[in-house]
Order: sequence, then structure tokens, then C-alpha cells
Amino acid sequence: MNRTLSPTSRRERTTRLVLDAVLLAVLLVLQLTPLGYIPIPGFNPTTMHIPVIIGAILLGPADGAFLGLAFGITSIIQATVQLPLTAFLFSPFAPFGSYRSAIIAIVPRVMLGLVSAWVYRAVSRVDKTGVAAAATAAAAGSLTNTVLVLAGVFLLMRGDYAQQLKIPVATVGKVLGGVVLTNGLAEAALAAVLCTAVVRALTAVHKRNRH
Repeated sequence: MNRTLSPTSRRERTTRLVLDAVLLAVLLVLQLTPLGYIPIPGFNPTTMHIPVIIGAILLGPADGAFLGLAFGITSIIQATVQLPLTAFLFSPFAPFGSYRSAIIAIVPRVMLGLVSAWVYRAVSRVDKTGVAAAATAAAAGSLTNTVLVLAGVFLLMRGDYAQQLKIPVATVGKVLGGVVLTNGLAEAALAAVLCTAVVRALTAVHKRNRH
């Protein structure tokens, strides 16, 4: 479990393409249905980052970045179509949105895939079982996404955020920090558990198919 799938043969390349397609399909299903968000009182944790992290761990940083990009693009589409109160943070086509919205929607999601893959590879050097590596990578990737999104809001759209939510600009940092401590930590814990379980299962299946 401590190695990503290696494209050393036609069969391996086919496996990578199939897994990318499956994870992309899962990402789209989560995005378009209520399955993408878990209804927990006081929280609003998402599962949208799960397929990206799994792909990054199993396939490496390039595939992780690709799936993260897909995540970001679908976020823009959803925000544009559904127009929630905070749509302007993720869609340049929503009222009050701009090119900065696209940055917030895409850059953190690409980094989600990259960081997950890099952390997994680094921790795998000392964790031969891959369990701790997968859990650490999932948590790190999830927190990367949360922190970068909120940092983008604070640095790029702090005034717009305060105006739309009708709160003082001076309190935006505290509000965003609260999101990290609630949704952010909940999503990281969820990612660590689910991604580790799925990665272990898929790795076991891959090993059996090779023999």
C-alpha cells in the first residue's frame, strides 16, 4: 500500500485511466447530489475532496492535480447555477464575482491533490503499511483545501464577504477561523477515515489482479 500505481505497462496505464474516470464520475455524482455534503447540526462538512485525495494517493501528484482541477471547475459551475449566498466566492459569473473567485475555486483544489500525493509519498518512506501515510495525507490535503480557500477569501474578497454577510470587515478573520475549527477539522477527520479505508481496499484489489 505504500506505493502509488506505476505506469510501467499497458495494463497499468489502463488501470490509471479507468481509476481516473471512476473517481471523476464519483466527484460529479457528489457535486450534483446531496451526497456531497453531510448534514451534521452545527457543521456542513463536505465529501467532495474524498475522490481527489484517493486519486492523489493511488496515482500520484499529476492525477491528484487533475482531479483537483475538476473539483474546482465543478465548484464554479455549481455556484453559477445554484447561486447560493456565497456564490460570488467561487464563480466569476455570479453577482459580485470576479477573476478572484476563480482563483479561490481552483487553486486550493489543485493544491489539495498535490499536497495529498506529496505527503503520502513522504510518510510512506517510514510507514511501510501505508495506513498512517494515507490518513496523514488525507488530513493534510483536506486542511490544505480548507485553509487555502479561506485564506483566499480573506486576502482577495474580504470586503465583499463582509458586505454580503452583513458583518464588520474586522470580524471576517474570526469568522473564517471559526470555519477552520469546525468544518475544516470535521472534513479532515472524515477524509482520514474514509480515504484510508478506500485506499486499502483498492490497493488490495489491485494486488490480487496482478497475480
